Amino acid sequence: MRILLTALDKEDDASEMIVKLLNPNKECKKLYLSNKDEMSRDQLFKELETGEYDKVISFEQKNTIEDKIYIEIMAESKGHKIQTNFDYKSLCRHIRATGYSATISINAGEGYGNTLYYQALSFLTDKKANTDMIFLHIPSLNKITDFRNFARAIERSLDRIR
Repeated sequence: MRILLTALDKEDDASEMIVKLLNPNKECKKLYLSNKDEMSRDQLFKELETGEYDKVISFEQKNTIEDKIYIEIMAESKGHKIQTNFDYKSLCRHIRATGYSATISINAGEGYGNTLYYQALSFLTDKKANTDMIFLHIPSLNKITDFRNFARAIERSLDRIR
């Protein structure tokens, strides 16, 4: 299984730091995305066009949560919603088994992460790609009690996905 991990290329951002620490027992590539909407979309689409990935896992920090992960299963744009095909229930169980709280969410927000998630899910659907994508909201650095343990928990969860 080949995984693409994405995060915003932004200094002191929890998502970037988590992705840098992750080293799952699967073949994976890490992609650090520009904080400019069109540029990040183009970066992601370029990778998705290769058709090399079974799973795409995107991370973004959410400042309002603490020691918890939101598993975003739905992206929305202009009233149109797209739901992921990713086995999010299994991922949720794996995260919870590490002792961390995980919440399945159908509202990815209205910001950068939701927009990119919607565009990527739409792209994968249009291309009939055999790639599953999930978007994870994680806490900001100051809202993670034990950063290394949190990263290890995510890594163990990723090792269990199929």
